[in-house]
Amino acid sequence: MGSDYTVTKKGHKLPFWSVVDDYAYALGRLSMAWSALDHDLQETFQWLVGTDEETAAIITTGLERVEARAAPIKKLVVSQGIQPELADFIGALMNRITNEIGPERNRLIHDRWWLAQGGMERVDRRAAIKKAQSHQPASLQFNTSKLVQVSEINLLREYTHTVQEALWHLNIHLGLWRTHGVRPRLETRWTPACKPKTRLTRHQGIREDYSEWPQSDDFHTD
Repeated sequence: MGSDYTVTKKGHKLPFWSVVDDYAYALGRLSMAWSALDHDLQETFQWLVGTDEETAAIITTGLERVEARAAPIKKLVVSQGIQPELADFIGALMNRITNEIGPERNRLIHDRWWLAQGGMERVDRRAAIKKAQSHQPASLQFNTSKLVQVSEINLLREYTHTVQEALWHLNIHLGLWRTHGVRPRLETRWTPACKPKTRLTRHQGIREDYSEWPQSDDFHTD
Protein backbone atom coordinates (compact mmCIF):
# COMPACT_ATOMS: atom_id res chain seq x y z
CA MET A 1 0.00 0.00 0.00
CA GLY A 2 1.47 3.34 -1.07
CA SER A 3 1.99 6.26 1.27
CA ASP A 4 -0.38 9.23 1.27
CA TYR A 5 0.40 11.83 -1.37
CA THR A 6 1.12 15.29 0.06
CA VAL A 7 1.25 18.49 -1.96
CA THR A 8 4.36 20.32 -0.78
CA LYS A 9 5.11 22.79 -3.55
CA LYS A 10 2.98 25.73 -4.70
CA GLY A 11 1.30 25.01 -8.01
CA HIS A 12 1.93 21.26 -7.77
CA LYS A 13 -1.01 19.02 -8.58
CA LEU A 14 -1.90 15.45 -7.87
CA PRO A 15 -1.13 13.04 -10.76
CA PHE A 16 -4.84 12.55 -11.47
CA TRP A 17 -5.73 16.24 -11.38
CA SER A 18 -8.13 17.26 -14.17
CA VAL A 19 -9.86 20.39 -15.41
CA VAL A 20 -12.80 19.52 -13.15
CA ASP A 21 -10.47 19.65 -10.16
CA ASP A 22 -9.30 23.12 -11.22
CA TYR A 23 -12.90 24.36 -11.00
CA ALA A 24 -13.66 22.44 -7.82
CA TYR A 25 -10.58 23.90 -6.15
CA ALA A 26 -11.46 27.46 -7.22
CA LEU A 27 -15.08 27.06 -6.09
CA GLY A 28 -13.93 25.67 -2.75
CA ARG A 29 -11.68 28.66 -2.14
CA LEU A 30 -14.52 31.01 -3.12
CA SER A 31 -16.80 29.27 -0.62
CA MET A 32 -14.20 29.70 2.14
CA ALA A 33 -13.85 33.41 1.35
CA TRP A 34 -17.64 33.81 1.34
CA SER A 35 -17.90 32.08 4.73
CA ALA A 36 -15.35 34.50 6.18
CA LEU A 37 -17.37 37.41 4.77
CA ASP A 38 -20.54 35.89 6.22
CA HIS A 39 -19.09 35.75 9.74
CA ASP A 40 -17.59 39.25 9.62
CA LEU A 41 -20.87 40.68 8.35
CA GLN A 42 -22.61 39.00 11.28
CA GLU A 43 -20.25 40.80 13.66
CA THR A 44 -20.93 44.11 11.90
CA PHE A 45 -24.63 43.50 12.42
CA GLN A 46 -24.04 42.69 16.09
CA TRP A 47 -22.09 45.88 16.82
CA LEU A 48 -24.55 48.11 14.97
CA VAL A 49 -27.53 46.63 16.83
CA GLY A 50 -25.57 46.99 20.05
CA THR A 51 -26.15 43.51 21.40
CA ASP A 52 -24.19 40.40 22.33
CA GLU A 53 -23.18 37.60 19.99
CA GLU A 54 -25.89 35.23 21.20
CA THR A 55 -28.72 37.74 20.72
CA ALA A 56 -27.42 38.68 17.28
CA ALA A 57 -27.47 35.00 16.31
CA ILE A 58 -31.09 34.74 17.50
CA ILE A 59 -32.17 37.87 15.61
CA THR A 60 -30.53 36.78 12.36
CA THR A 61 -31.77 33.19 12.45
CA GLY A 62 -33.80 32.97 9.26
CA LEU A 63 -31.60 35.59 7.58
CA GLU A 64 -29.08 33.02 6.39
CA ARG A 65 -28.42 34.78 3.10
CA VAL A 66 -25.66 37.35 3.50
CA GLU A 67 -27.66 39.76 1.37
CA ALA A 68 -30.57 39.57 3.83
CA ARG A 69 -28.35 40.99 6.59
CA ALA A 70 -26.66 43.55 4.35
CA ALA A 71 -29.95 45.39 3.73
CA PRO A 72 -30.77 46.21 7.40
CA ILE A 73 -27.13 47.16 8.04
CA LYS A 74 -27.55 50.05 5.60
CA LYS A 75 -30.48 51.27 7.69
CA LEU A 76 -28.75 50.65 11.02
CA VAL A 77 -25.83 52.96 10.19
CA VAL A 78 -28.37 55.75 9.71
CA SER A 79 -30.40 55.01 12.84
CA GLN A 80 -27.23 54.76 14.95
CA GLY A 81 -25.94 58.15 13.82
CA ILE A 82 -22.77 56.83 12.23
CA GLN A 83 -20.56 59.53 10.74
CA PRO A 84 -21.89 60.27 7.21
CA GLU A 85 -18.65 59.44 5.38
CA LEU A 86 -18.37 56.13 7.23
CA ALA A 87 -22.06 55.42 6.68
CA ASP A 88 -21.59 55.94 2.93
CA PHE A 89 -18.58 53.63 2.98
CA ILE A 90 -20.48 50.87 4.81
CA GLY A 91 -23.44 51.30 2.47
CA ALA A 92 -21.16 50.95 -0.55
CA LEU A 93 -19.65 47.76 0.90
CA MET A 94 -23.18 46.38 1.35
CA ASN A 95 -23.93 47.29 -2.27
CA ARG A 96 -20.91 45.31 -3.42
CA ILE A 97 -22.23 42.31 -1.50
CA THR A 98 -25.83 42.53 -2.73
CA ASN A 99 -25.31 43.75 -6.30
CA GLU A 100 -21.85 42.64 -7.41
CA ILE A 101 -20.51 39.69 -5.43
CA GLY A 102 -23.54 37.88 -4.00
CA PRO A 103 -25.54 37.24 -7.19
CA GLU A 104 -22.53 35.94 -9.11
CA ARG A 105 -21.36 33.81 -6.18
CA ASN A 106 -24.84 32.28 -5.87
CA ARG A 107 -24.86 31.24 -9.51
CA LEU A 108 -21.36 29.77 -9.33
CA ILE A 109 -22.29 27.72 -6.27
CA HIS A 110 -25.85 26.69 -7.12
CA ASP A 111 -25.76 26.20 -10.89
CA ARG A 112 -25.03 22.84 -12.55
CA TRP A 113 -21.54 22.36 -13.99
CA TRP A 114 -20.68 20.57 -17.22
CA LEU A 115 -17.50 20.08 -19.18
CA ALA A 116 -17.43 22.17 -22.33
CA GLN A 117 -15.02 23.17 -25.03
CA GLY A 118 -12.62 25.68 -23.53
CA GLY A 119 -13.37 24.87 -19.89
CA MET A 120 -16.62 24.30 -18.00
CA GLU A 121 -20.01 25.91 -18.24
CA ARG A 122 -22.60 26.55 -15.56
CA VAL A 123 -26.26 25.91 -16.27
CA ASP A 124 -28.92 28.06 -14.61
CA ARG A 125 -32.12 26.01 -14.27
CA ARG A 126 -34.27 29.02 -13.33
CA ALA A 127 -37.00 30.10 -15.71
CA ALA A 128 -37.22 33.66 -17.01
CA ILE A 129 -39.32 35.43 -19.59
CA LYS A 130 -37.28 36.33 -22.64
CA LYS A 131 -37.96 39.79 -24.00
CA ALA A 132 -39.98 39.54 -27.18
CA GLN A 133 -38.91 40.94 -30.51
CA SER A 134 -41.16 43.43 -32.24
CA HIS A 135 -44.64 41.93 -32.87
CA GLN A 136 -43.48 38.55 -31.54
CA PRO A 137 -44.82 36.73 -28.46
CA ALA A 138 -42.66 36.48 -25.34
CA SER A 139 -40.94 33.16 -24.67
CA LEU A 140 -39.68 31.29 -21.66
CA GLN A 141 -36.01 30.46 -21.25
CA PHE A 142 -34.41 28.15 -18.71
CA ASN A 143 -31.37 25.90 -18.38
CA THR A 144 -29.31 28.75 -19.80
CA SER A 145 -25.59 28.01 -19.97
CA LYS A 146 -22.52 30.19 -19.70
CA LEU A 147 -18.88 29.27 -20.18
CA VAL A 148 -16.84 30.24 -17.11
CA GLN A 149 -13.06 30.40 -16.78
CA VAL A 150 -11.26 29.52 -13.54
CA SER A 151 -9.77 33.01 -13.57
CA GLU A 152 -13.28 34.49 -13.25
CA ILE A 153 -13.95 32.44 -10.11
CA ASN A 154 -10.61 33.47 -8.64
CA LEU A 155 -11.33 37.12 -9.39
CA LEU A 156 -14.66 36.94 -7.58
CA ARG A 157 -12.88 35.36 -4.62
CA GLU A 158 -10.48 38.31 -4.53
CA TYR A 159 -13.39 40.77 -4.57
CA THR A 160 -15.01 38.82 -1.72
CA HIS A 161 -11.77 38.79 0.26
CA THR A 162 -11.36 42.56 -0.20
CA VAL A 163 -14.80 43.35 1.22
CA GLN A 164 -14.26 40.84 4.04
CA GLU A 165 -10.95 42.47 5.02
CA ALA A 166 -12.59 45.89 5.04
CA LEU A 167 -15.37 44.60 7.31
CA TRP A 168 -12.85 42.91 9.62
CA HIS A 169 -11.07 46.22 10.22
CA LEU A 170 -14.35 48.11 10.46
CA ASN A 171 -15.50 45.71 13.19
CA ILE A 172 -12.46 46.58 15.30
CA HIS A 173 -13.61 50.20 15.44
CA LEU A 174 -17.26 49.32 15.91
CA GLY A 175 -16.22 47.12 18.84
CA LEU A 176 -14.24 49.98 20.41
CA TRP A 177 -17.29 52.18 20.00
CA ARG A 178 -19.59 49.75 21.79
CA THR A 179 -17.15 48.81 24.55
CA HIS A 180 -15.31 52.11 25.16
CA GLY A 181 -17.52 54.78 23.58
CA VAL A 182 -15.00 55.75 20.88
CA ARG A 183 -17.10 56.91 17.92
CA PRO A 184 -15.90 55.22 14.71
CA ARG A 185 -14.65 57.28 11.79
CA LEU A 186 -13.77 56.39 8.24
CA GLU A 187 -10.20 55.22 7.69
CA THR A 188 -9.64 56.68 4.25
CA ARG A 189 -6.99 54.12 3.32
CA TRP A 190 -9.83 51.56 3.11
CA THR A 191 -12.01 53.71 0.81
CA PRO A 192 -11.07 51.83 -2.42
CA ALA A 193 -12.47 48.59 -0.96
CA CYS A 194 -16.04 49.82 -1.46
CA LYS A 195 -15.58 50.50 -5.18
CA PRO A 196 -16.98 47.92 -7.66
CA LYS A 197 -14.51 45.48 -9.26
CA THR A 198 -11.77 46.54 -6.85
CA ARG A 199 -9.51 44.05 -5.09
CA LEU A 200 -6.60 43.99 -2.68
CA THR A 201 -3.39 42.93 -4.40
CA ARG A 202 -1.24 42.67 -1.25
CA HIS A 203 -1.92 40.89 2.00
CA GLN A 204 -1.21 42.47 5.36
CA GLY A 205 2.44 42.38 6.39
CA ILE A 206 3.86 41.62 2.93
CA ARG A 207 5.77 44.81 2.30
CA GLU A 208 9.44 45.49 2.88
CA ASP A 209 9.07 49.14 3.91
CA TYR A 210 6.70 48.25 6.81
CA SER A 211 4.27 50.97 5.77
CA GLU A 212 0.71 51.12 7.04
CA TRP A 213 -1.59 48.67 5.30
CA PRO A 214 -3.29 49.03 2.94
CA GLN A 215 -1.78 51.71 0.73
CA SER A 216 -3.55 53.09 -2.33
CA ASP A 217 -1.34 50.98 -4.62
CA ASP A 218 -2.41 47.84 -2.73
CA PHE A 219 -5.75 48.07 -4.55
CA HIS A 220 -6.50 47.42 -8.21
CA THR A 221 -9.73 48.18 -10.08
CA ASP A 222 -10.36 45.83 -13.01
